[in-house]
Amino acid sequence: MRKSSLTIYIVFMLVLFVALTAAYYVNYRTTVGIIRSEHKSKIDLVDLGLYNEIAYTEAVNQIVEKEIHATMERHSKALVELYGRNPAVMEWDLYALKAEFDDMDIYIIDKELKVIASTLLDEIGLDFNAYPRYASLLKQRIAGDAFEADAINFSFHDGELKTYSYIPTPDHEYLLELSVNIRELHPEVELLNISNLMGDMRGRYPFIEEINIFRFEGVSNTIVEVNQKRDDPSPFAGVFQDQLECIRYVSETGEVRERTFVLDGNQYTLHYVPFEHVADGPRLTWWRPYVLEILFNDQSMVDVINDQKRVYVYSFVITTVLYFSLILGLYYGVSAMRTMAYTDYLTRLPNRKKFEEELQSKLKEMSRKGTLLAVFFFDLNGFKALNDKYGHSFGDRLLQRIARRVVAKKGKNWFAARLGGDEFVGFVHDLHSMDDVEKAAKHLHQMFDQPFTIDSHKIPVSVSIGFSVSEGSDNSVEKLVFEADQAMYKAKREGFGYVIYSARRGEVAFTLETKNPNDI
Repeated sequence: MRKSSLTIYIVFMLVLFVALTAAYYVNYRTTVGIIRSEHKSKIDLVDLGLYNEIAYTEAVNQIVEKEIHATMERHSKALVELYGRNPAVMEWDLYALKAEFDDMDIYIIDKELKVIASTLLDEIGLDFNAYPRYASLLKQRIAGDAFEADAINFSFHDGELKTYSYIPTPDHEYLLELSVNIRELHPEVELLNISNLMGDMRGRYPFIEEINIFRFEGVSNTIVEVNQKRDDPSPFAGVFQDQLECIRYVSETGEVRERTFVLDGNQYTLHYVPFEHVADGPRLTWWRPYVLEILFNDQSMVDVINDQKRVYVYSFVITTVLYFSLILGLYYGVSAMRTMAYTDYLTRLPNRKKFEEELQSKLKEMSRKGTLLAVFFFDLNGFKALNDKYGHSFGDRLLQRIARRVVAKKGKNWFAARLGGDEFVGFVHDLHSMDDVEKAAKHLHQMFDQPFTIDSHKIPVSVSIGFSVSEGSDNSVEKLVFEADQAMYKAKREGFGYVIYSARRGEVAFTLETKNPNDI
């Protein structure tokens, strides 16, 4: 396989690997998307469940409200009648009235919108001017002449489920307010109120950590939690620093928002959902929508995603290792076959085919540079006699030693190969003169000055070397090899160490000894 074909093959395999990697990744992302979608569906199911449960709870509350408000209206009118008989409200025995009015709490609010008397001592002195929107509503009620009642809701003072009613005095000096604790008056509502609904939802959906109900107070720029008061603070309190802004946004826009965070190594999502009371008729609630804060524990989803990620990584790594092992195996297999095709099996030198390809390439390069290239051809003198004396195995080892010495002593601009038997060939490139050619010939001849030691035998070796030189434009591999071969045979016939053939100068012989012994 040629280098260009091998390169195309490797590029194709790499492109295929990239395609497989992309397919793996797309499959992983699709799986993760399905897991997240299923988790999102569970969250949506919780939202829907809350809305449905709230709607049901509100429907029941309306039935209770009608009964309670009718009673509150009757007691409120009784207070107005009492005011007609005795307008000195501070002289009223509110506790006696409370006992008479089915244990309803009583508040007397003056024109300044302050609670001046109440059955609840903590409420005395409360100034509703601190709540401008509510204060505006109370002013309208004092100026009016009708009985009004709010829907059942959580009191932002004590978190209890209550309903409030209002009726002005005929002279519009006071607003007479009643309140009822729904749990005390109707214990059965305990099973239907929003707080219990939260606990029920947590029981049905274990990945719900908390459900809280908030209301945004725009005047004081604060949020009010209207759940029942906790015995212990939430472990998640203060985790989300942008809680105020998020609740304000949801309260004002009615849009759902969520935030994801990590606490103690677990992932959680805070889900903020607005809701308003389901109204049946002109039931007035002066506050803005509540905001449900639902804390979901996402760790089970994260664990599944991490499991998928590990499967993806392990599969990818194993596939990558196997894939590239296959590529490398094929590459080294092809390289080994290529090496075998271009390498002499005995000496591990390049063979004739490799020599001819390299020589052809260098001839083109030397032609562009304008430098000389010298081809050399040599064989051993008396090699057959050595084989006959010591055996072919011994002769093979000698050839191996010769190859190693030539490789060790040749210059960087040398190339050496074995043709077969005891014949070696090669070339020296980037030469600038015939003097350089002569130096190369001497250097090659001097490589055999020292004997070779094999099995404690010191074997002196003499060689016959022929050189040919690339000059002019008429240079071909066959021509240069032929001329070097002829020069070698001339050196062998006449006993020279080497002979250099120059096409321009004719045959020129240089020798280091007058005659070769022609014997190893």
